[in-house]
Amino acid sequence: GFILSMLFFGCATEANFSKPYYISNAQVSIGENPGICKFACVSFNFYNNSERKIKNVKFSARIYDSEGESAGLITNGIKCMIECPIESKDEVPITISLDEIIGPEIDESYSVDFLYATEIEYDDGTSWADPFGLYCN
Repeated sequence: GFILSMLFFGCATEANFSKPYYISNAQVSIGENPGICKFACVSFNFYNNSERKIKNVKFSARIYDSEGESAGLITNGIKCMIECPIESKDEVPITISLDEIIGPEIDESYSVDFLYATEIEYDDGTSWADPFGLYCN
């Protein structure tokens, strides 16, 4: 009985730590994207792996140049919030402007790394947070 209850508890604990989202196809695009950016943007697919509808998501990421060096006028870090409803088990494309990070002096390719959701707010008033990127892709 004791071993069985520990196994059951272990399974329940594991379920509580399942990742509530997935990010795929992250890439940096150079050039104007009307209504989003003038110089560059990062785009990716975001999948809501939870059973709840998402109200908004806060993201964090790092941008690097073609030589792997930090890219950006002041910092290579992105921190932003996207307000868009995302249904449970739904995937949506997301695009974020890099204009304030990189600026107009673009003459090479860039990459995005350490892209993750720092906080997810659900429409039922609950939230999930990962301030240190432990669930980073």
